[in-house]
Amino acid sequence: MKAKELRLGNLIYVKYDGINPQTKIRKVSLATISEVTRDGNDISYKPIPLTEEWLVKFGFYGKYKSVNTQWSLGGFSIQQESNVDEEHNTIPTEQRFHYNWDFVVEYVHSLQNLYFALTGEELAIK
Repeated sequence: MKAKELRLGNLIYVKYDGINPQTKIRKVSLATISEVTRDGNDISYKPIPLTEEWLVKFGFYGKYKSVNTQWSLGGFSIQQESNVDEEHNTIPTEQRFHYNWDFVVEYVHSLQNLYFALTGEELAIK
């Protein structure tokens, strides 16, 4: 993960190594951004994969369209690839989300950034 991808308030995983290793979700702060760029510390930062559960936490609702799902919040929508083909056979794939089918949105912080860029509002957990 690169610091330039992050905005203040983005959600990311923070893994603390050492005697009591643990992983927590944390909001990005100025200190976080400077730590992400520093090497050699006992803290590692990872993006949070975007899932249906995260969309629900943010207040999105899903609407089934054909073989795919459209998730909406206000006037903002994101599409989810289906894990079922046209013959209703299950396809073993990861959840994948797209904005206008042109851009893949893989991580929570990417969705937060895209939402802010298009609406001017912060995307927060409801």
